[in-house]
Amino acid sequence: MLVIFSAILCGYPLNKVLPLAAGVKFLFWGNVLHRRAILGSGSKIRSRLLWGDYCYGALFYLLAEEDLRCCLAPLAQVVKVHCETPFIPSGREPGAAREVLALLGGKSCYLPALLAGKKHWEKDLYNFGFAFGQAHALLLSKGMTAEVERILAEARSYLASLPEGEGKEGLERLLESLLLISTQSKECSEAR
Repeated sequence: MLVIFSAILCGYPLNKVLPLAAGVKFLFWGNVLHRRAILGSGSKIRSRLLWGDYCYGALFYLLAEEDLRCCLAPLAQVVKVHCETPFIPSGREPGAAREVLALLGGKSCYLPALLAGKKHWEKDLYNFGFAFGQAHALLLSKGMTAEVERILAEARSYLASLPEGEGKEGLERLLESLLLISTQSKECSEAR
């Protein structure tokens, strides 16, 4: 949804950005499956790794379209960071998750601006998405804290500089939806 609302805000055609949005979702699930592979045993490990690899392959297949090739390197950077972050066998790695989700959020918002040629919005959209990802990761691992409140305020300030309209309203709703994540629903949110 970050990709779609950013594209709406930038006036980029939705039919052209849908493969990017799907690719970002495949990237997210590839990351989740690879992280969860370590928690399995035997065939579960192989199955999760193969499904994770399939998700990464689908991401790169979707971005092989001529219009989206400029998105390959930025999203490959997210995969690289994910693969380089340490994994704690308990499945909890708040620092690593925070870094990967922040980078994924930033790229998800920045790339539609890049595609639309809206250079003047690239930085604010990237910073909004980065803060969104940080807040998401922190809410999953720690719940609402003063740090999360500060990051949410920062994200709101980046949104304030963007033009009014359906895209901005959608990004605002997504930001507010993060508040629905509580430490009690951490497992459900991680599964998403």
